[in-house]
Amino acid sequence: MMRSHVDCDWDKEFMSTNLDVEDMWNILKTRIDDGIKRFVSLTSRFQSNKWKRPLKEDIRDQIRLKKNLWRTYVRDRDNSSWLKYTKQRNKVKQLIKKQESLANANVKRTTAVHV
Repeated sequence: MMRSHVDCDWDKEFMSTNLDVEDMWNILKTRIDDGIKRFVSLTSRFQSNKWKRPLKEDIRDQIRLKKNLWRTYVRDRDNSSWLKYTKQRNKVKQLIKKQESLANANVKRTTAVHV
């Protein structure tokens, strides 16, 4: 499957360029970029113990959405996808801070009762 992407008659591909190096480079670069988009994954999966407390499921859903928006931005590199990603990134930050402050308030409340 991957091999068929690069197996082509390069002489025919470059024939329309009239041996202009810039045009030949653009054809080659386009072919390589297309292959990368089709066959190379954008991210790798790994496990992380970053969070001390488990996150609520709705926050996890928002994080997944943020990751998908990031992948869209990396693929498209346009302004609208960047704005969507940054709005979602800020929303996730706000949700996490809110959950942490509520958890800290609960800890303070329980420790104040026991002291």
